Parts: sequence; C-alpha cells; structure tokens
Amino acid sequence: MTQVSNLSKTQYQNLFKEFAYFTKDYGMKPLLYQLYVLNNSRENFDTKGVEDELLMLELSKSFQNYGVEFTTLFFQTNKTKMFNFESESNSALNKKVFEIVCRVFKTTKDAILEKFDRDGIRVYASGSLFKLFIDTCGYSVDEVVSLTGKPKSIISRHKNIITNLDYKHIHDKKVVIKFIDAKKQLIKYILDEYR
Repeated sequence: MTQVSNLSKTQYQNLFKEFAYFTKDYGMKPLLYQLYVLNNSRENFDTKGVEDELLMLELSKSFQNYGVEFTTLFFQTNKTKMFNFESESNSALNKKVFEIVCRVFKTTKDAILEKFDRDGIRVYASGSLFKLFIDTCGYSVDEVVSLTGKPKSIISRHKNIITNLDYKHIHDKKVVIKFIDAKKQLIKYILDEYR
C-alpha cells in the first residue's frame, strides 16, 4: 500500500469535512451537480442509481483539473474558515469579488448595491456577492454590512436565495452555473494571490 504524506492526508481530511458539511446542509445530489458544473461535464446529469460512480468520476475530474486544495475551497461553507481575511485590510480582495460578480452577471457595482430594479439580475448578483464574501472569504455578516451598506436582513435574504436555488429548475440552473463560475474565479484568485 502506498504511503500518503501528512500534507495530503490533511488536505483530504479537510476536503471530506467540507463534503460532510455540504451534504448535511444541502444533500448528495446538489453536491454532485456542483461537481458536474465545476468540471464542465457534457454528459446528461442523471443520478438514477449510480450516485457513487458519478461522485467518484466527477471528483477525480475535479482533482485532475483543479487539485485537492481548490476542490476543498470550492465546497467550503461558512462553518469552517480556511482563510480568515479581514475585510478592512483586503481592499484588493474586496474589489476582486465585486469585479468577478459584476462580470459574471453582466452588471455594475452600483446596479447591485444602489438600484432597486426588478430586473431579475440584481438579487442574484447581490446574493452571489454576499455568499462569496461570507462563505468563501470568511467575512462576518457585520463586515459585509460595512462593505456594502446593506442591512443584515437583505444580506441574509439574498444570500439564502442563492443557497436555496434548485439545480433541477431551468431558471435556477442558469443562476447556479453563474454563481459557480464566479466562485471558481474567486478561488483561483485567492490561491494565486494568497498561497
């Protein structure tokens, strides 16, 4: 049997801890779907009776394409903090999060934070922004309030809209794909700049 280094043991332990939290909160099928979208898989997403095989296939693709550390960060929830950024001292990271969300959702920072249009984009863009700040950057809700000027109730409501999207619903699926794209870009930026 091959001996695994302590570093990779820790990486895999962190990965499976994140998987456990993610599946406890959202279930196995959303985990599979997120891996499926992360890997840009082209096959039909059908989990009838083959969840274990599909999980291993998508997980190995993810490791090959992105590595264990990226995959772990991708599934990080706000229960664990792999990075503890402070919002005041990371203006470059804060700008990058805004930039990524604006580019992916084809909108502007002002449209996300200042306007109250019911255009079907603003709520998803702001929810993605809040979810990335809280879950991926590890900011507290109070830090997000000070960064965005939005009240806690709006931050919670919009973040929960993203959290509760149904990957089976045709409209929600488009938003999930955009959110995953933004999250991939942010994690790549964090790994390039802070590791």
